Amino acid sequence: MTAENSIASATSPGRPFPKGVSGNPGGRPKVITELRDLARRHSHVALETLVSVCTDKKQSGAARVAAANALLDRGYGKPTQLLETSDHEKRAKEMTDAELEDIIAANRPRSLWRREHQPNTLPTGS
Repeated sequence: MTAENSIASATSPGRPFPKGVSGNPGGRPKVITELRDLARRHSHVALETLVSVCTDKKQSGAARVAAANALLDRGYGKPTQLLETSDHEKRAKEMTDAELEDIIAANRPRSLWRREHQPNTLPTGS
């Protein structure tokens, strides 16, 4: 395997950087960490505010519901969302290879599709 081939295979779709090379060598920006820490130091105030809005009869119904939802999300996590599928859709394991390939082709970015379906031609010696 040549060095050129190893670089090309290491940066193929799904692997944008060669093995062992980070896409973010400096790590997370320090500002984000500082902002997160500041927000966490004030989380008790934020929760008290949500409880206050939620229990204040003078607040609009929308504000009270939004505060209640925020409290529930933080206390119990967001509820699971179910995806509805129609009965005529098959599960992947019930599909033929050709059906699966059609789905993949329909969802592939056009730039990749064109590159994969161009005829292999060699440059002519003009």
